[in-house]
Order: sequence, then C-alpha cells, then structure tokens
Amino acid sequence: MNGTRTGTDRLEVAIGSIILKIKKPVKKILEICSPSRIMAVIFSLWFIAGILIFSDYGISTDETTEHETSLVNYVYVMKRMMLGSKNETVRMTALETPELDSYRDRYYGVALQTLTVGIEHLFQFKLSTRTIFLIRHLFTFINYFIAGMFFYGILKKRFENDYVPLIGALLYILYPRFFGESFFNIKDILFFSWIVIASYFTLRWLEDGGVKLCLLSAAATAVSINTRILGLSILLLTCFFSILVCVVNKKSVGKTVLKTGTFIALTFLFLYVITPFLWEAPIKNFIETFNHFLHFPNWEGTHFYLGEMIPKEVPWHYIPVWMAVSVPVICLFLFVAGLIFFILNWAPKISAGSIAVKYNSAVEELPEEKQDPGIVRIDKGRLYDLFFMFFFFATLLGFVFLGIGMYEGWRHAYSIFCPFLYICVIGAAGFIGMKHRSLKTVVYCALLLCLGYQLVWIALNHPYQYAYFNIPGSYVAEKNFALDYWYVAQRDLINEVLAKNDDPIIKVFGLNPPQIEMLKETDKSRIFFSNASGADYYFIGSRVAYKNRKPPSGFDIMKSVGVGEVTISSVYEKMDPKVEIDYTARDHVAWIESNVYGDLHMLFDGDYGTFWMTNGEQAAGDYITIKFNQAVEYDYISLVLSELHHNYYPRELAIYTSADGANWKEISVTGNYLFENKPEPYNYLKLVNMKNHDIYGWVIFEIELGHSC
Repeated sequence: MNGTRTGTDRLEVAIGSIILKIKKPVKKILEICSPSRIMAVIFSLWFIAGILIFSDYGISTDETTEHETSLVNYVYVMKRMMLGSKNETVRMTALETPELDSYRDRYYGVALQTLTVGIEHLFQFKLSTRTIFLIRHLFTFINYFIAGMFFYGILKKRFENDYVPLIGALLYILYPRFFGESFFNIKDILFFSWIVIASYFTLRWLEDGGVKLCLLSAAATAVSINTRILGLSILLLTCFFSILVCVVNKKSVGKTVLKTGTFIALTFLFLYVITPFLWEAPIKNFIETFNHFLHFPNWEGTHFYLGEMIPKEVPWHYIPVWMAVSVPVICLFLFVAGLIFFILNWAPKISAGSIAVKYNSAVEELPEEKQDPGIVRIDKGRLYDLFFMFFFFATLLGFVFLGIGMYEGWRHAYSIFCPFLYICVIGAAGFIGMKHRSLKTVVYCALLLCLGYQLVWIALNHPYQYAYFNIPGSYVAEKNFALDYWYVAQRDLINEVLAKNDDPIIKVFGLNPPQIEMLKETDKSRIFFSNASGADYYFIGSRVAYKNRKPPSGFDIMKSVGVGEVTISSVYEKMDPKVEIDYTARDHVAWIESNVYGDLHMLFDGDYGTFWMTNGEQAAGDYITIKFNQAVEYDYISLVLSELHHNYYPRELAIYTSADGANWKEISVTGNYLFENKPEPYNYLKLVNMKNHDIYGWVIFEIELGHSC
C-alpha cells in the first residue's frame, strides 16, 4: 500500500507540478504589473481618450462670458502691444474690447484662461469661434488631467500600500460628473484642479518647510484664489496647520511665524501679479471681489431643487443633498467608512495595525527614549488626514453659515470634492489593510465592480456624463433637480435639426445661444432665435421646473437625449400648420409703405439680423401696405419676431388683400396668420393694427410669405 499511489495522490502531484510551472511566470507578471506601472497605463489611456473625445461636447451657458472676460483681462495687459501691431484684426480687437475697470464681470479672475487668449493672439484673432472653444475645452481637460496626477501624488505620499493610491486615482478619474465637465466647465473644474494642486504643494511645504516648496505652494494657492475667491480656504488652512504643527510638535514659534508670514506675503504677491483688477487698488478691489462672490448680486434668477424653483440663497442641506444624489454610492459608503477609520486612528488604546491605516515617516521624529505614549504627535499621516478633514467640514460649514449664494448644482462648492475623495480613500485603505484576507478580497472585488460599472456608465452615456446621478438619485432626479443646467446637450439636438432641415433659415425657440458657436459658419447663419409661436423648433432643457417642461400646442417631439431613463434635453418640431415658405417672395415686392416710422426695406431684406419697428407704442390704425410686381396667391404670413422681442407683436391684426389697391377684402385667418380659405390672386397686401398698447411697440425682423401644404 505504501508504495502505491492513489488517484488523489496523483492529482495532488499534478496540481503541485502545475503550480511550480506557473509560479515563476505569474510572479514575473505581477512584478511587471506593479501598481505604479498600472497607474502609468491608466493615465496614458485617460489622456488619449480625452484627446479623442474633447470635441464631442457642447458649450455651457457661461463659456462665452468666460471667454469675453478672459479677453478683457488679456487686452488690459497687452493693449499697448496690440495697438502697435501691423495686423488690423489685432488692433481692432484691442480697440473694441471693453475696458476692465468698468466691465460687468471685472471681479472674475481668469489668469489661467488668458493663456488660451494668448493662443488666439498668435493666430491674430482670426480663429473661428468653434476652434476657440475647442482649444478651451482641451485646456480645461489638461488642467484636470494634471490635477489627477497631483492627487495621485498626494496619496502616494500618504499611504504605504501601493494599491491605495491606485484606487484613489481611479475614483478621481471615473467620477462621471467631473469626467464630463472636465471638457467644458472652464471655471469650476479649473478651480477644483488647482485646489488639488495647491493642496499637494501645501502639504509638502508643511512637511518640509523649504523655500522652493513655499514658493510653489504660494503660487498654486494664488492661482486657486484668482480662479475662485473660495481658494482662500487653502490659504487659511495652510496658516492654521502651520501653527498647529508648531504647537503640537513643539517647534520654534519664531521660525513658524516667519515661515507662515512669508507664505501669506508670497501668496498675495502672486495673486496681485496675476490679477489685473487688483493692480490699481489692491485692497479695495480685493474686498469688493470677496463681497461680490459671497452673494452674487448680479444674479437674481432661480434654479430647480427638490421639485421647487428656489433663489440663490439655498437651504443648509443643499450641498449634502446634491452630493448624496450625484456622487457614486461606493464613494458615499467609503466616505462614511473613512470618517470611522479616522476616528479610530485618534481613539486611545487602539493600535494602528488593528485598524489598518499605516502612517509614513513623521514630520519630526523624536528619539525612542524621549517619546511619550500619552502624547499624540502630528506625523505625516495625521497631518494629511487632519488637513483634509478640516478642509471638508470647514468648507461645508462655511457655505452653510456664511450663506454663500449658489446658481445650479453644487458647482460653486466643487472644492469640497477634493477632501471628500481623500476621506473615501482613507475608507478604502482601512478595509484593504485589515488582517482578514476574505474581507480584503470582498473589498477588492466590490471596488473593481463599482469602478467597472462607472467606466461602462461613462462609455454608454457619452457625452452626457456631467448629468450623472447615482442609482438612488436617478429615480428622483428628473422631477427634483436641474439636470443639464448649462444646456450642453442642445449641441447634439441642433445638429440633428440642421441635418434634417435644409431651409435657409431655421427659426428656433429655447435654444441656448452659445450652442451655435460650435457650428460651422454656414450653419450659424441659418439659425434665427424666434419667439415661441413663430418657431419651427422648440427646445426644452431641465433648468425649469419639471411641470413646465412641455411645449405649446402644435409641437411634437422630434428628439430627446438623456442618461439612462432620465431625459435631460428635448427638441420639438412644429407639426401644424404645414406651410412652405417662399424665400424668393422678396423678389416680387415692388414697394412698401406705412404710416409709422421705420426702415421698411428691412421687412424683406432677407437679413434676419435687422428689423423694422414702430417709433412708439402700438396704435390702432397703424398699417403696412405691400405692393407686388405681379399677382400672388400667398395664403400664409409670418411676422418674424426674435426671442428677445417676443412681446412686440400686434395684439389684434387685420389682413386685407386687393387686386387694384382701391377695393380691399378682409381675410379670415387662424391665430398664426394662415388664411382660412385660398385667396384669389392679389397685387396688394395690407396689415392693419386694430388695438392700442401702452407698453410695447411693433417689431418685425422679416415678413415671410408662403403656401399651405
């Protein structure tokens, strides 16, 4: 028996042999696929993906304003050089750009954005608007990408486990909302990016105290303050922790005061240099800027939150609720876990090994014989953890108690996501570092599944990732929150309209004007922003209350876009009545006359950018008479109004036709000036206003004539 091998023995030998054969290759693969190499591959793929898709996004509401503001600041600095240019376009740009000291948005810092204007200057300001905004989209993405590397750097400095920074970087990269906004949100994403960069240099400086790191920290902090005044939070945190480390770790008070004072002075020096608005009156203009952004006095609109339209003065729960529905559930779970692990790290009589969050080398190590177990020192691990804990809760409480105004979403508080994500990583590190292998395996699998889900979600919902809501949030999003408050999705909708409709003029209502900046010049000239009743296409976004997201009668859905089951933007097409506009009708007009002031040729000049208007309020009896050079049979009239002039229409209009200009016949029409019956051929057409109005005049951009189908 002893010399005979059973089947089980042979199986064990075979398995052992296989293990020995694959052990070395597996070990080699694991060595090659180190976390740092995996991260290098991930960052490379992310960058390549960004380069390939940055042109897929529309323009946000703020982008044209941000571009103008950066141009105003750039010209303020470069005006003398530009006026001396041999190129006329450069000189005219300098002359026509508003002055900074009287500009409405002079309080907005755009030091980073002016770099993109420098590119425009290199091309003598002859780039198309589409190219300009594509450059700015790419610029925003590159900043966010670089900040991602700095966030990874923070985690590498803090955590000993090489897989923890990898997980943190993936949480950063695969947050759908920021993934999408990193291509067009040139204000808030730039701010977030430089908050991350400033945090990196600040923590390094608090550890090291060197002059080089002090300069870098001050410069990055100044850039974040310039981008948004809320960057002051980094300055205050840095000063607080510089003093805290001094007191707790028993450092030299004099050196700390000098070091901190130098940092503050350098920060404001850098801020002064990169903020032209501060040059003439630094203290006065800085205070004005701070007060402006505390309350946003120039914005008195409302936005959609929890099913209601609310003002900029948001309730205390605004940020927590928005984050609860728009941050991945795995992050919410890890955040809570991170708070628990953080508390356990500071709880007495609990060893660091048992709660699995290991610290790196201390800021200042004492010899072992001088260490007092009853004293908690701020080593590197505690410094990083405390910094981001204070950062998160101070920012949150600051928004609550200072009553800082908000527009839509929680974008003004995006800086809070940096410490939030760091706390999530503490949670992940705590689970991964536990001694129970089975639990660690479960955590790794759960993280991989969740991150894989986010990657798939980002791919499937491209390019609308910015409208992401987590799974619970998606059930309540459409009826309770603004979804595409920048109207970015309308870019795809207007392209759909242009592809379907080949008319020389397409009248639209509800389209966000900046969206046409991404169109070809030939297509831009086809778009006319009409009033609702005269529009061919009616756009509806999600900035208004859910109950109001419906078109007037006569429009049917043409296309909707959204994420999952949530619709974020729609376009409706006019279905009734069916008419065919004759764009050559102007060729049949012999002359036009009216009893009121106005340049009448603009009524048929084919230019939808010009208009005729009455010189005063509407008066009964005001008329327009049109003489044709041949008999016509048009049975449809459209008085084209713009979206901005939608109230300037005749409240009661009578329409007459005549063959000889002496005998007139009144025509019965529907509400949109479609003749109820086919008319006899006529040579004259008269439009008569029958009702007074003591507020609005009478405006017409173009008179369109056509035939019912």
